[in-house]
Amino acid sequence: MIIIALTVVAITAIMLGSYLTLVQYQTASVARSQAWNASVAVSEAGIEEGMSLMNRCYPSPKGDKWIWTAGITSDNWSPWASNITSIHRDIYTNGYGVYSYDVAINITGGNPVITATGFVPFASTPWIFGSNQFVGLSFPLQPFVAAAGLSSGGQSAGKITRVVQVDTKLDIIFTRSLSTSNDITMNGGILVDSYNSTNIAFSSWVTNATWGTNLVYNPNKRSDHGDVATDSSLANAADLGKADIYGTLHTGPGSTNTTASLGNGGAVGSLDYINKGGTGFQSNSWSYDMNVSFPPVPVPTTGSPPTPKTGSYLGTNYTYSLSSADQIYQLNQPLSGTVVVTAPNTILWAKAGISFSGQDGLYIAPGASVQIYVGDNSGSPVPCNLTGQGGMNANGYAVNCQLYGLATCTSISMSGNAAFVGTIYAPYADLTGNGGGKDPNDVMGSIIVKSATFNGHFSFHFDEALATSGPARGWIARNWREINYTGN
Repeated sequence: MIIIALTVVAITAIMLGSYLTLVQYQTASVARSQAWNASVAVSEAGIEEGMSLMNRCYPSPKGDKWIWTAGITSDNWSPWASNITSIHRDIYTNGYGVYSYDVAINITGGNPVITATGFVPFASTPWIFGSNQFVGLSFPLQPFVAAAGLSSGGQSAGKITRVVQVDTKLDIIFTRSLSTSNDITMNGGILVDSYNSTNIAFSSWVTNATWGTNLVYNPNKRSDHGDVATDSSLANAADLGKADIYGTLHTGPGSTNTTASLGNGGAVGSLDYINKGGTGFQSNSWSYDMNVSFPPVPVPTTGSPPTPKTGSYLGTNYTYSLSSADQIYQLNQPLSGTVVVTAPNTILWAKAGISFSGQDGLYIAPGASVQIYVGDNSGSPVPCNLTGQGGMNANGYAVNCQLYGLATCTSISMSGNAAFVGTIYAPYADLTGNGGGKDPNDVMGSIIVKSATFNGHFSFHFDEALATSGPARGWIARNWREINYTGN
């Protein structure tokens, strides 16, 4: 009987020991799985820090995509070495160890690549019977199973490491001819198409004795990327009348067949479709995918910049001359008269708005560029009348003339024979464009506003070059991947 009893006890002990060993290893497996998952979150925290560094200067008044690379050591990043900077962060400590990440940003390829390595402590730690704690931990914990007879030397401490790499790209602002948050209304013979000021196949060289030689719109080389978009999905959000839109219409999610309409003879579609007499919406030329936010424009400076002065260029006198590179100018009365820009990266803050009429206009010399900020972020509405017959940058490239409307810029007016070559970003503004002039090029560039109404024979030509080399909101992720850890 004693032998049988001992045998039963031995078998029971073996079974219990086996079970407890299984529980121990299962606990260790679960702990490792949790650490494995946590390490991705830690790596992504590193990616976020890298993105934060790259976007710390956006929106950048100068539009320089590399402006963030200066002064990085003040944020504890390492000095640049072989186009790489890095940082290490300890973010959390518990009884097992330190949660941390390493981040490196490589700008060799033109678009930054962020690599983040997350480190998460891991310990397969047994319970010490009678001690009310786990091996190596000083604070009390309650286990699910308290086991006797296990070795206290079973602790296996280390770190779980995972590496995430993200390719980035600039989030370009102007990717369509016209974008609005509210309604679009087109009355009359409106034309929307596209060209490319960096590709001779979709533009033509034109020489002006004063303003140089540039690639400009040519109707015989038009393309069909003149997309029009509204965030709205309400009825009649896009009343396109008899417009010919060489491109695609984008409306908000939840749109119905009443969201957009075309009059008799109007068409939206490809170059081939419209040129062959197609009317209405070509198949797949209307998408319910427009869901974009248009954040407000910050003031360009909090300082007290100088007022622009009169000046001359090639023997012609101008009301205002912007002649200093990287200079911010401020005007506290409505901008009017004639303006010449002869230096790159100039900024004009027209706090009291723009009142162009008659022969007023803006002229940009070869190699020069300007950003014009209209209004302020507090106060009464200011005018933005772009109806001067001198036009705005009429002979130049759209990327060199950028107009930004602040909160008090609530309306913008344009007219025929007042050619505008540039971009407009004014999220609080209602735009009215009145055609009817002899100039077939009312707008060459891109516009983002609250709402837009066009009347008469108004022509709108999107410069496709803006979608690749135009101003940006900042850096965003292009793709994400996990790679092998090659460290120790």
